[in-house]
Amino acid sequence: MPEMYWSADSRRLALVDCVYDWEANSTESQSEGDGEEHNRRRSVVAVSRSGEAIFFGLNGVSEEDLQKFSVSWVNPRQLSLETGSLTTTLTVP
Repeated sequence: MPEMYWSADSRRLALVDCVYDWEANSTESQSEGDGEEHNRRRSVVAVSRSGEAIFFGLNGVSEEDLQKFSVSWVNPRQLSLETGSLTTTLTVP
């Protein structure tokens, strides 16, 4: 999900973050293809201009739903998330 979404007041940016653990097949491994990915975690992150980040986990969102995923700001403190099977609103403290 390469897109970033600015709030209407330009005080926050939202994006989808994906991290995972990678285990090499050998001690000489130096490429992604020579290892295995484990423990993939996805979040929607709202970041303020000062760098404060709030993470909202996306547990249970399938790869297929991520292809249809969209994020929009309802107001300066609320994000709307939509996928093929999920619509939810998140409040940023």
